[in-house]
Amino acid sequence: MHLRACLRLVASLTLAVGTVLRAADFYVSERGDDANSGTSVAQPFRTLQRADSAVKPGDTVWVMAGTYRNDLRRPGGTSSLLTLTASGTPEAWITWRNYQNDRPELIAQGCWNAINLRASYLVIDGLTLTGNNDNVRQIDAEVNAEIDVAKTMAAFAAATAAKAAKTIDESVAPDAKLSSKEIAKAVPAPRPKPVQAHAPDPRFNGNGINVDCRSGPKFHHFVIRNCTVRKFGTVGISMIHTDYYTIEHCTIYENAWYSRYGGSGISQLRGLNFDDAPGYHNIIRGNRVWNNKCLVRCFNTDCFSDGNGIILDSLVDYSGGVLVENNLCFNNGGAGIHVFKSSKARIDIVHNTLWRNQQMWSLYDLGCHSAVNVRFLNNIVCAERRKQVNGRPDPTIVYDYNVYYGSDQIPTKGKHDLVADPKFILPSTDPARADFRLQAGSPAIDSAGLELASKFDLAGIARNSGPAPDRGAYEFRRL
Repeated sequence: MHLRACLRLVASLTLAVGTVLRAADFYVSERGDDANSGTSVAQPFRTLQRADSAVKPGDTVWVMAGTYRNDLRRPGGTSSLLTLTASGTPEAWITWRNYQNDRPELIAQGCWNAINLRASYLVIDGLTLTGNNDNVRQIDAEVNAEIDVAKTMAAFAAATAAKAAKTIDESVAPDAKLSSKEIAKAVPAPRPKPVQAHAPDPRFNGNGINVDCRSGPKFHHFVIRNCTVRKFGTVGISMIHTDYYTIEHCTIYENAWYSRYGGSGISQLRGLNFDDAPGYHNIIRGNRVWNNKCLVRCFNTDCFSDGNGIILDSLVDYSGGVLVENNLCFNNGGAGIHVFKSSKARIDIVHNTLWRNQQMWSLYDLGCHSAVNVRFLNNIVCAERRKQVNGRPDPTIVYDYNVYYGSDQIPTKGKHDLVADPKFILPSTDPARADFRLQAGSPAIDSAGLELASKFDLAGIARNSGPAPDRGAYEFRRL
């Protein structure tokens, strides 16, 4: 080998080794000190935010046992308990993870987010996030959601008059005279946004994990796994105008109760087309999602809305692939899984188990509205009597190999769909007792379609024990 080639090889190896060596571990403990180095169990940081200022691509932050809170001494609380601003790279993601078997808890009270994602290529693993629901009253949340009716009507009248005047100026001769009734008939009345009587209060409207890229920089590539996210006023895990996220093996419950905006357990609103690569960009799988519901009317519609287990919302200009598989959604206020307004995305919803959702308002337990190119395969859907099980027929929507039970309101039935008792071991609204695995003799066993069949179930059991996979989130365990 020539000397120059040898030198190039040595340089590249040195660079590679240097890249590995630069990856570091940082530690955070409630008994630590932000003046510490943070690089050992004996010298941990005290605050999570201090760790964010220290990490570089490839690093891991180990969060040790303890309780981490936002600073309540600041007027109005803080924007977020933890704002992640340090990004990883495609080759070296930054990881935030619970230390060993510790279960650290982030308690966010009076702030907008427990974790605000303002960076890319991040993993969040094994953290418990608790919101403020237990510290507020529903009556106060309802007051915060009220609108000023008088001001709203005045704004409506002013907007109508302005629209009418503009239309007349542009299309009617100067000497023409129209009556007020003629003006109203000729000019459709606009619908201005309601005038808010109360400023939004983070005590009622916080989120667990949130990324919002509707304005400013665009962030992307997240993995959120093994987290518990509970008791937030708006959304448990919220992905807004982003791309390439995975939410897996999380427990998400009792969110959306007190928000004026309408929230859900897991929510994607709009989407960012990071690239046009084929395959799934966004994955929601293996999550347990229950009792997310809206107890307060939305301020701009004056009705109960959302409170879904999982929602994919307004993906009108988003063209990526989305997979929702192996999730358990029960006792939520709206739909168990809901797709609203999607025209370009490719969405597959497979092997989920849904039981008795629609507790606050009725739409369906599983389905889509104003959407195309959605496939619902191998799901089990149990709705309460006279509540709609799924969505209306549409040539661009596929329902097949699903099991429906509990209601005769089944607008759409695929060729291989079944209407039968799935025979759960113990269905219940009590998560401590509920067991949605299948009993022997269930019609869901060995009857799933092979198209899009997942390789593992919600519990991590391989779907290869029978002649065909089972429908629903759980594979029957043969002894």
